[in-house]
Amino acid sequence: MENCRRKIMALMVGVMVIAGLVLGSSISHAAESPGQLPTTQNESMDSLEEDGEIPAEEGEGVISDDDPSATGPSPRAVSSMTLSFTRLSSTSAKATLTGKGTAGVKNMKSTISLQKKNKSTGKYATVSGTTRTKTVSGRSISHAPTYSIKSGQSYRIKGTVTDGSHSVTRYAYL
Repeated sequence: MENCRRKIMALMVGVMVIAGLVLGSSISHAAESPGQLPTTQNESMDSLEEDGEIPAEEGEGVISDDDPSATGPSPRAVSSMTLSFTRLSSTSAKATLTGKGTAGVKNMKSTISLQKKNKSTGKYATVSGTTRTKTVSGRSISHAPTYSIKSGQSYRIKGTVTDGSHSVTRYAYL
């Protein structure tokens, strides 16, 4: 979890640095020659396009041709997933998973496993016999198994939702 946060922060810093460089470049370019255009025809069009003053030609700079108005089949994917883990008593806890798929999804499967933290290594391992699976027809799934736990132990659950080709995995801690 901490490793994931670090990666997200590094990505955000990188985006901010790039945005600052682009913004700084635009500001310094404007300060050098306010109100003046480059002298040659090719230079004029290229620099204006780069500065974003002239809209791109149709299809120019298109990274993906995904068109929301297209009539072809929609891509299948798990569109959302929530996972929680709640202590019911000193000896039991309940996992709750919900998942939704996009319009093309016909079946969904959820898998939830109880994991216990090894006190000496600090790593979590799946407790034998605790994996619960549920499969449904349709675009949404709800799954809420209950687990036996012991006091003084650290637990988490690992939940995965799949539509057969795409999956999302999350963890929830007790």
